[in-house]
Amino acid sequence: MHRFIPRNTQQTEFERPEGMPQALHRLLMARGIGSAEEARAFLRPDASMMHDPAALRGIPEAAELIRNAVMRQKKICVYGDYDVDGVSASSILYLTLRRMGADPEVYLPSRHTEGYGLNETAVRAIAARCDVLVTVDCGITNIEPIRIARELGLETVVTDHHRPGEAIPEGIVVDPLIGDYPEPYLCGGGVALKLSQALLGREAAMEFSDIAALATVADIVPLTGENRVITRLGLDRMNRVTRPGLKALQEVSGMEGKPFTSGALGFQIGPRLNAAGRLGSAKRAFELLTCQEEGRARALAVELNAENTLRKQIETEIMSGAEAQLENYDLPRRRAIVLAGEGWNSGVIGLAASRLVEKYHYPVVMISLSDDVGVASCRSIPGVDIFQALSAVSHYFLRFGGHAQAAGFTIGRKDIDDFRRDFEAWLQENIPPSVYIPVTEYDVEAKLSELDLSMVRLMDAFAPTGMGNPAPVFYSRVKVTESRQIGSAGAHLSLRVTDGTTYMRAVAFKAGDRKRDLPEELEIAYAPKINDFAGRSTVELEVKAFDRAPAGEAGIAGDLESCFAPFLTEVLYNKSIRPTGGEPITPAELKQLLQQSPQGTLIVAGDTAAAAHCPGVDVYFGRYPQDPRAFNALCILPPGKPPAMYRRVVWAGLPGMEGGMELQVPRAEWTAELPGVDQLRRAYVAAKRMLARPVKAENLDQYAMCLADECSLSETCLKACVLILMDLDLVRDSGNFRLEMGPFKKIDPATSQAFRNAQKLKEEA
Repeated sequence: MHRFIPRNTQQTEFERPEGMPQALHRLLMARGIGSAEEARAFLRPDASMMHDPAALRGIPEAAELIRNAVMRQKKICVYGDYDVDGVSASSILYLTLRRMGADPEVYLPSRHTEGYGLNETAVRAIAARCDVLVTVDCGITNIEPIRIARELGLETVVTDHHRPGEAIPEGIVVDPLIGDYPEPYLCGGGVALKLSQALLGREAAMEFSDIAALATVADIVPLTGENRVITRLGLDRMNRVTRPGLKALQEVSGMEGKPFTSGALGFQIGPRLNAAGRLGSAKRAFELLTCQEEGRARALAVELNAENTLRKQIETEIMSGAEAQLENYDLPRRRAIVLAGEGWNSGVIGLAASRLVEKYHYPVVMISLSDDVGVASCRSIPGVDIFQALSAVSHYFLRFGGHAQAAGFTIGRKDIDDFRRDFEAWLQENIPPSVYIPVTEYDVEAKLSELDLSMVRLMDAFAPTGMGNPAPVFYSRVKVTESRQIGSAGAHLSLRVTDGTTYMRAVAFKAGDRKRDLPEELEIAYAPKINDFAGRSTVELEVKAFDRAPAGEAGIAGDLESCFAPFLTEVLYNKSIRPTGGEPITPAELKQLLQQSPQGTLIVAGDTAAAAHCPGVDVYFGRYPQDPRAFNALCILPPGKPPAMYRRVVWAGLPGMEGGMELQVPRAEWTAELPGVDQLRRAYVAAKRMLARPVKAENLDQYAMCLADECSLSETCLKACVLILMDLDLVRDSGNFRLEMGPFKKIDPATSQAFRNAQKLKEEA
């Protein structure tokens, strides 16, 4: 189940400049661009678009205090954080102070022993050897530690970008969320760059734009406005003048010779720097960013690369433990995934939480247990403000903080069960079920003919892309003309699609197993890419998500013939489905059930007729869904018993099982074709003639086709006849469905359970 929705941006309008492709024009307006001038600024950002740092509340006072401290040779301590943003911000301010002639100290707390933010023990140690304390990427909620620092004689400057609490610390505070700064969503590194700009001037401070770009991408703040300028200019600098530490990381991560991009920072460079604080001391990441000696940089990069590999192993182990807990989690009845594990690495559980969110589309809370305390990392989905939800139950927490999509807390072990109960109750009461349907956002709907080579090349100007400025995604409704599985074990799906005028190749990665349920018409969200092969460039579609285009029964297409034989075998021969009937339900009642919740209802049908009564469900041919979220589904001719995760099973056009419901629609037409005694006798005679000579048949479908040449019965009837004759031992399988005649004997067909099942189905039809 999937939803496709336009991005939640403020749609604007402006006259299309001459020469600008229509699709690019619509794309820019969908991103909130309101004029040709704004479009030029967006596509070609430069340093002149940086805001005056004095507009950021507290910056003038902070700059004055720091200048005086440097001039009077006071000892300055920069207190940061252990993640990429905190290390980057610390590096920017450290290098700035060094440029000013100071000899600053940098303090990065341990993730494992001190946790996030200022703590009293560290503050007292710093006060014994320093005169000035400047925080970066932390401090806005550390009211008491800042008060203690000031009592101990430290001059304090707090620079942060996190959401303030009800009170703010004493003294000078710099936070873009306080006041009316034009770019309220700077990261910690971005705030440090603005302070550097106030201290050194814009031109000198932009030497650190590469580090600020790294922080901006890694901390997943919106890549719009000033953040976009910082990241674009920082990447340009990074690719022209690469710091020894970044160059070394580029080499060990397999990126040598490749350009730095926002994707490379987010998925290659950032995780390796983060590994320092996750598994050991973040000071190594700081040293790597600030060192000038290539040999030392290489050694540090190799060390962090090895720790990143170890981090992946630890993450895999945590994921394995989490998945084991989820085996009996009953997701359809839950509104969040809350898991706890003994000794889970607290520096890695946030990554595991993100992976679970990506896989299940549920808010996730991962708790690392040690002694009587649990340390939690939380990640969320669009539509669920995790900070708001946790705030409603914050009385359980010893420490707590975060954002709308990510948060963390510390909790007593004894309170975890009560927290889980109340947290889920709040979500049940406040979050609509539709939020739990996976969503793919797209920018604009497009005709395939609009996406030519020149248009796709122009889209490069949207970089850097990421949070707040994602890579452009288009939406189209298409027909599939060809499909095949490609890659190792058919893991991916290659399609040829058309919107009626233009044909294109499309690739859906990791979707190979969906080929069997592939309908003729799809709605797809995709990114157009240029494929250069054998000297020829073509546009192809990288499919981000696809689903069956909304349609009634006429739009349901699938290979019913290939599904019928295994289903009939299950019903008649293996006898796992008992024709006992069930609680009746009308089509109107079924529609109401499906509208109430996107999860928990499974419709099992004997043909496609039930589709008209099942809006907005997933459709499967010849199988049941395995998704533990149990999204509403219509399964046509599935063999075996329905999965246990569904709250209700509805039988459409088939007899139900005990405890199920039976949709009041006509029986599947094929049930009327099932054999009686006369048809069974005719099929037996035909089988004797057919099996007396060599037969080229390997399965039930092929035997039925051969038998159809011997008598006038339908293939559906003959498939059932073969199964009943096998049940009566009049026909035998000598192995791999190689049929031969059994010994002749007079026998009442009613002794066969398969025959009795067939009669029951036939009578009810």
